[in-house]
Amino acid sequence: FAEFAKLTGSAEAPLVEVAVRWRHRLVHPRSNQRINGNLHDNLLLHRSEYLEGYRHLDPAPLIERFDRGASAPSLKEVAGMVVATHRFIRSVDAAVLETLNYDDYMNGVLRRHFEGMGRQEALARANRIWGRTEDRARLAIINLACQNGLSKAAEGVSNGLKEEAITKIA
Repeated sequence: FAEFAKLTGSAEAPLVEVAVRWRHRLVHPRSNQRINGNLHDNLLLHRSEYLEGYRHLDPAPLIERFDRGASAPSLKEVAGMVVATHRFIRSVDAAVLETLNYDDYMNGVLRRHFEGMGRQEALARANRIWGRTEDRARLAIINLACQNGLSKAAEGVSNGLKEEAITKIA
């Protein structure tokens, strides 16, 4: 988690960490988790962002409630942590995929798709991908990519499959 938080440098990471700590406290009643040190400082550092982008969520009362031992966050705090988690995941996704070599990734997907099968079975499977029209091959490659963590390219989708990667393979 810490590596992803560093990678994004986002205001969302501290709220996600609070969510994880609160969950830990709920699951482990003897937990003595606190919000201190860097987490405390980062929450307060991003206070204006939380007030503006999280329906006036103020981290100071959140910290105080957590450290006082409140059994659960308020509805506003839960909503803020859920939104932060969603945004954090999108920013991590985007940061990781900026460095992704789509050719290498898709070559690995294809290797795994044909791994461990005999020659006849591999030829039959390859024929189901490339033995028809180019459009059918493209669709098969897109489906394989989607089954292996990518999404169809679309506006606002950070893990979208790049068109040039599909064209090279199809």
